[in-house]
Amino acid sequence: MISGLISGNTIQGVGGAGITTQDGSATALTVADNQILDVGALPAGESRPAGIWLANGVDVAAVGNTIHGVRGSAVSGITISGCRRLRVAGNDIGDIGDLDTAESYGIVAVGGRIDILGNSVRRVSDPQGKPSLDTAWYGIFVIGEEPKEEEAVEPAAGFEAFGFRATAFPLDAKRLVVFDPARGRAVVLPRGRSSIAVEGNLVEAVGRENAVYVQTEGSCILSDNRCFLFTRSNVSVVQVRAGAAIASDNYLEGPEKHAGLDLVVAAGRPFTVSGNISSGPIVLNHTNPLPPPWDQLNVP
Repeated sequence: MISGLISGNTIQGVGGAGITTQDGSATALTVADNQILDVGALPAGESRPAGIWLANGVDVAAVGNTIHGVRGSAVSGITISGCRRLRVAGNDIGDIGDLDTAESYGIVAVGGRIDILGNSVRRVSDPQGKPSLDTAWYGIFVIGEEPKEEEAVEPAAGFEAFGFRATAFPLDAKRLVVFDPARGRAVVLPRGRSSIAVEGNLVEAVGRENAVYVQTEGSCILSDNRCFLFTRSNVSVVQVRAGAAIASDNYLEGPEKHAGLDLVVAAGRPFTVSGNISSGPIVLNHTNPLPPPWDQLNVP
C-alpha cells in the first residue's frame, strides 16, 4: 500500500487489534476519527490486542480517534512502530488493560521523528474503578529508533557572530561538539539521531511505572503536559533519557517524596528545564538536584 486513509469507522467487540497494519506496510497512512470500543475481549490467535496497531511505514499518523476498552494483558491503546515519521495527536484513550493486568500501555511509539501531541490517556475512565497499584502501566512510552548505518564524518565547521566565533567539531557520526568561547563552555549535540516531541498531553496513570517514559539518543521536547501518577513505588512521574532535552511548562503530580521529573543526560549534553510545577523534586540522572540556573526556574 502506497498511501491510505482509514476514517469514520466504529469497531466494537473484536479480538486482537481494532485497526492494524502489522502484516503490511504503507508509505503514507492516516487513521483518523474512528471509534474503537471494547476490543481484545475475544480470542485472536497470536495477535496482540490493541485499539490501533500500525507498523512499517514512512509517514504514519493516528489522529482524533476514540479508544475505550482494550482488554487483556500486554495490550495498548495505540502502538506505532518501525516508521520513519509518526504522529499521534488528539486521541482519547481510556480503560486500557484489565484492572489487575501485568503490563499495558496507553500509547507506544517507536520511530525516527515522533510527535505525541494533545492526547488524553487515562488508566480508567470510571472514577470508581480501582486498578492495581502494582501493575506495570505506562501512559505514554516512546523510544527513538536510531539510524543503523554510520554516516561519514564531515569536516569541522564554524561561524562568527557579534565578534565571537563558535566552532563545531564532529567527534563521529553520532556526536557534534560545539565550542562557545563567549560563554567558555562546550556542549555535545546528537547529530542524525531521532527527534521526539511530547506536548500538550493529559496522562492519568496508575501503577508502578512512569506515567510518561521517553528514551532516545537524539533530542526530546517535553512541554505543556499534565501528568498524574498514582503509585506506591519509588518512580518518577516522568522519566526522559535523551542526548539533548527541553522540559518546560509541565504540571507533574505524584507522591510528594517521589521525583516529578527524572531527566537523564550524559555529562556535557545540553538540556533546559524551566516553568514546570511538580509535586516532588525535579532531578538530574536519578538523584542529583538541578544545577543553577534551572533550580530557580521550577516549582518546587
